[in-house]
Amino acid sequence: MRSSREPAEGGLDHDALGPFAVTVQSVSFVGPAFSGLFLFPVIAIFAGVSVALAFLIAGAIILMLAVSLGTLAERLPSAGGYFTYVTRAVGERAGLLVGWIFLIYAPIAPGFIVAYTAHVCVDALAAEYGVHVPWWPVFVVAILFVTVVVYNGIRLSTNWLIGLGLVEVAVVLGLALWGFADPGPGGFSFDPISPFGGAGLEGIYLGVVFSLFAYAGWEGSVPLAEESRRPRQSVPLGLVCAVLFLVALFVFTSWGLMLGWGTDALPSLLSSEQAPPFVLAQQWWGDGWVLVLLALLNSVVCASIASFGTVSRMWFAMARSGLGPARLARLNPRTRVPGNAVLAQGALSLAVGLLFGLWLGPDDAFQTLILVVTLAGIALYLSGNVAVTLLARRERRATKRVFACIVFPVLTSAAVLWVGYKSLDPLPPAPERYGAIAALAWMALGAAVAIVAHRRGTGSWSADARLGLEERMALELAAEPEG
Repeated sequence: MRSSREPAEGGLDHDALGPFAVTVQSVSFVGPAFSGLFLFPVIAIFAGVSVALAFLIAGAIILMLAVSLGTLAERLPSAGGYFTYVTRAVGERAGLLVGWIFLIYAPIAPGFIVAYTAHVCVDALAAEYGVHVPWWPVFVVAILFVTVVVYNGIRLSTNWLIGLGLVEVAVVLGLALWGFADPGPGGFSFDPISPFGGAGLEGIYLGVVFSLFAYAGWEGSVPLAEESRRPRQSVPLGLVCAVLFLVALFVFTSWGLMLGWGTDALPSLLSSEQAPPFVLAQQWWGDGWVLVLLALLNSVVCASIASFGTVSRMWFAMARSGLGPARLARLNPRTRVPGNAVLAQGALSLAVGLLFGLWLGPDDAFQTLILVVTLAGIALYLSGNVAVTLLARRERRATKRVFACIVFPVLTSAAVLWVGYKSLDPLPPAPERYGAIAALAWMALGAAVAIVAHRRGTGSWSADARLGLEERMALELAAEPEG
């Protein structure tokens, strides 16, 4: 019988993804329509008409993170992602803690985000056409669809991402272009990308804090390294290209939306009861506004497909190392995906969405759990920065890549720590505050688990995490039956 640390026969589907597909994975994980269109009015509350500038500055911070993470992806291509990087650079206890924190990051996100989006969509249809449909059947169908697509192989899921992603981006760009062509009160203006647009430096600064949330998921392609062609090149390149594309898209989109609404009509945007993208689409496209509604749902479905792919690979890598049930390390012999891990993620997403959505309501569940994901993401980003600096110093590469290995990690660590501080000060009202308390308690418990596991001598997972890609592939090849 093969232990959980032994490689599955044949391994993952090596060489399935080229650089373009890797880029698509990271872009899709972010959900461009959801983040670019529906976080736009939230950021405008703080940055005013300078919302595009806030997206630009936040994008520069994310780009620095991508360059640093790309250095790790180049050195240690692995389905384990942060888990492998931190185990290799810092140690077993830190690696276990990162794996523990990861459980409240990407795995829980699809459930509550799809539930919230389903709620927004059915409410919009009810308001416009009087069609009343419960949100939860839409949510269940969407999660089941995502599970089936991801279960049937990385190549199929990538094709779905490319096809649906092109539709999503086309709708977003179409709405933004319409804003440039038909600006509202104030006409064409450079104020959306100007620091003198009226919100002041404090407002822009707070806008940047919230703009960072819009880019969450940009690192989603990293755990697909073992399924990428020439991963040491394609994954770092895909990360940087994805971030550059997202920055350009978010800046252009927010600029166009701001012009379309009117730079002189900001108060009405902030007080709008309906989502501003819906209002603009109804004004410009009439009944064609439903394209924006479909783009929103399409966006979270694509993000969930990418998320399921990322999560299942990390669960697979952790289980392969002995940090998880051995069943999660088993691959589907036909599709060469970690099928049990995909099914587990589907079940978790259904449980999170239905439990919290029906208990708190989709709106409160979204506000509560997004704070959990934010704090977990900050912890993971910080762990990646520590790993890249320590590994570069140990291998004497820090002087050769001083920006990627020292300057960028220091700058971005300060930025994300400040985001964490502003997320907790002041402590948000209930039920959101319970999300913050739960996230911090989960991390503290994870630290205790890591310490106890190490003292008991159960931390033997680093042997697998320390395997290089070439050594792992050789083991997988040797495990294949002859003939």
